[in-house]
Amino acid sequence: MFLFLISSICFGYEYHAKWHDRPDVIICESSNVNKESFIQAIDYWEQRGYNIVNDIIFKRECNHNRIEDTIVVRSDDGRVKDYQHAVTNIKWSDKNLVFATIYISEGSENNLNVLKHELGHAFGIKHTSDNSDIMYKKVN
Repeated sequence: MFLFLISSICFGYEYHAKWHDRPDVIICESSNVNKESFIQAIDYWEQRGYNIVNDIIFKRECNHNRIEDTIVVRSDDGRVKDYQHAVTNIKWSDKNLVFATIYISEGSENNLNVLKHELGHAFGIKHTSDNSDIMYKKVN
């Protein structure tokens, strides 16, 4: 916990909210997200002190129910705009994240920068004004 707080200050990120407990991640098979790519995205954040993923679960079929204390990665269902690669919806209560859903558009499933960026949002991180940072509003 202490390391997480230090890294939050060092990187200067602003948060919508933070996870009270480390969430599980469910990656739906229909998302076409590659396991190795997603693990690289998690490693990116862990190397910066964000050790907040509990377990990674790959599921053949995912329903659309939201699961508390879980980040779900699924294919786009029409939420991602033409100019976007992905969208992350988060829900929080009293500054604690409840759940997050990452919707990935076709063609962006294994774009490592997109995965890092959206995972940052799933961790509750807002966009930054630094155009060289992974949490800048536009991802390459």
